[in-house]
Amino acid sequence: MKLRLLAAATVAALIMTSCGGGGETSAPPLADSVKVVYDTAKAERGDVEAVLVYSAYVLPVQTEVSFEDSSGVVDGVFVKTGDSVSEGDALLRLDTEGLRERLDNAKERLASLEESGARERRMLEIDLELAKLDLEEAEETDPDGLDASLLRIEVESRQADLERYDGQLERSLDAAKKDIAELEKEIESATLRAPVSGEVISVYTSEGARAASSTTLVTLSDGDRRYISCAAGEKVPSAAQLSYIEDGTEYPLERWEYTDREIAVFEATGKDAPQRFVRSDGGELPETGEFVQLRAVRESAKDTVRIPSGALYRDSGVTYVYIEDGGELVYTEVKAGVTNDAYVEILDGIEEGDEVYVGG
Repeated sequence: MKLRLLAAATVAALIMTSCGGGGETSAPPLADSVKVVYDTAKAERGDVEAVLVYSAYVLPVQTEVSFEDSSGVVDGVFVKTGDSVSEGDALLRLDTEGLRERLDNAKERLASLEESGARERRMLEIDLELAKLDLEEAEETDPDGLDASLLRIEVESRQADLERYDGQLERSLDAAKKDIAELEKEIESATLRAPVSGEVISVYTSEGARAASSTTLVTLSDGDRRYISCAAGEKVPSAAQLSYIEDGTEYPLERWEYTDREIAVFEATGKDAPQRFVRSDGGELPETGEFVQLRAVRESAKDTVRIPSGALYRDSGVTYVYIEDGGELVYTEVKAGVTNDAYVEILDGIEEGDEVYVGG
């Protein structure tokens, strides 16, 4: 809908008469019509981005360290908050006294089995050697005789006994060695080691305390991995194109998700997890603790018809502008698109090159 509005002003002539002296005064001359001055801008083509800017800061990625399968009483804590550790360093250890006693006993059993096995095997070897000597003597006297035949059977039997015993001994030794290996593994797993190099952020246990499996005992920062944290109250639109600004340069970001376990911690406290972002191009973020500006492009229109934001009016759900036409301002309803502080996209109602009223 269009409605023409005249931009003009009138001036009334005042006639004044004198009340004394019998004199008369003439009316002042008519003033010229007042010329209304206003500013316009051309509708032009260009880009319009609806951008949200957030304050955020850089934090190290945290690694929660816990025993996967082991549990017990803490026998030693080797780190404290603020310590730097390398991957593989011991953080703490569970009490392994009972396991070490079992390991000593297992090693003694293995040694005894090796000793007795060697002795028993030697006796079987001697029996086999004697049977072979008897067979050689019988074969020299009467190789086809009954004694030689019986001694051949005896040699074969002694040989089978030795082979059978070797198999049994090998299985027994393997079982004893397996017991030792499992105990040594269990003892080693009772030492909690750093999975990454970094700094100790928190230690949640102490000597003498009981530690359960899958319970976080130490939190480490990953010295090589960092993320941008945006406060929980500053919700970044999920579909926004993300970047952060450093020294005037924008770097692309992507969302970095929490683990289910971390989310559960926030849910248990009734809090939303702060949002996390990392470089999508694989580059490094600024150093830990630095504040940055996070930029989120909520909507974007490229090479579109746009006008200054101040030229658009809204009233009762209607959006409209005033177009300058032959010295008059014409009310024109439009359909607006992406908007920011500087420009608004116009999808319908005006064309590129139209002059729109922007104030005056």
